[in-house]
Amino acid sequence: MKYSFSEVDHIKGVNLVEMDSAGNCNVEFAELRPKRDMRIIEGYLKDILSDPETTGNRDDYLMVRLLDKGAILDVMGKLREIYPNVLHVERAYIEQAGSRERDKIDHRKIGEIELFKSFFAQVTDTDLTIEESQVFAEIVEELRRTEREAPTA
Repeated sequence: MKYSFSEVDHIKGVNLVEMDSAGNCNVEFAELRPKRDMRIIEGYLKDILSDPETTGNRDDYLMVRLLDKGAILDVMGKLREIYPNVLHVERAYIEQAGSRERDKIDHRKIGEIELFKSFFAQVTDTDLTIEESQVFAEIVEELRRTEREAPTA
């Protein structure tokens, strides 16, 4: 059996050995094919969901590598509607962008607006506009004002 996604290309099986009375051996490899294989599929979410017949057995144990750049809500839920045994989802783009940003910014030393700008850029691959920054700043200020004016119990 395959026990991790690093083994998806492995062919698992057993060797059947027959030995005659003279000690001569005949070895035959018998491939084991489980009910559910372990596979990795890659693509855009809409393509993976729209044509599941091209991705193989829908009941296999899957790692899904998504190529989408934008935010996606409830990825695992959407995938499991069609592929019930999805075990892991990778968002390579976000992981790569996140590691680049982590190297550049110490998030403990920047304010909320800069932190949000950084997050927004990582998730959407676009910069926050001046108008969007102003709206975010107004929302943050309104929340602070509400916190200051809230009666304590």
